[in-house]
Amino acid sequence: MDGGPYEITRPTLDILASAPWTNGNVRELRNCLRAMTELHVNKQLTPASIPNYIWKELDSVEGEAPEDTSDLDDVEEKTVSSSGQVR
Repeated sequence: MDGGPYEITRPTLDILASAPWTNGNVRELRNCLRAMTELHVNKQLTPASIPNYIWKELDSVEGEAPEDTSDLDDVEEKTVSSSGQVR
């Protein structure tokens, strides 16, 4: 992908692994990852990078949306803090 390489954080990988991937194909995952690169934080793909449509699919599977999706600044702050990086 352009601008890479990117690193995907463990929490992000866990979230993506729990997504239903209703179309069930690699193309859907690739498109998701490409969209995520637009919202990277220092070349890291974080939960804040996950497109809203994935959160909505997770919501339909789990019954409630993750609380962090409403404010991407908070998600970024938590992710950067937990990775030990300084802004």
